[in-house]
Amino acid sequence: MSHWGTVADGGPGRCFPAGHASSGFALFGGYFAWRGVDARTAHRWLAGAGAGGLVLGLAQQWRGAHFMSHTLWTAVVCWWVAAAVDAACDALARGAA
Repeated sequence: MSHWGTVADGGPGRCFPAGHASSGFALFGGYFAWRGVDARTAHRWLAGAGAGGLVLGLAQQWRGAHFMSHTLWTAVVCWWVAAAVDAACDALARGAA
């Protein structure tokens, strides 16, 4: 049986966080990986991840699955998770040294 025939996405505007957008925004972590090595690459990575998340979020909005606020809040959540993981890795590295 088809997935689309059995699973609903919650209807218009009831999809938070924005799962498709998070597929792009989840790549924010690459910025933190690159920023100490090559700032130009880090900024390009950040722009690409942001653009990817925005495009995927907009596609879902155009089909009525969620709102712009869901996409933006998903970006914020993904950014803070990436920043927290980076901070934790830095703390562990300092502690292991």
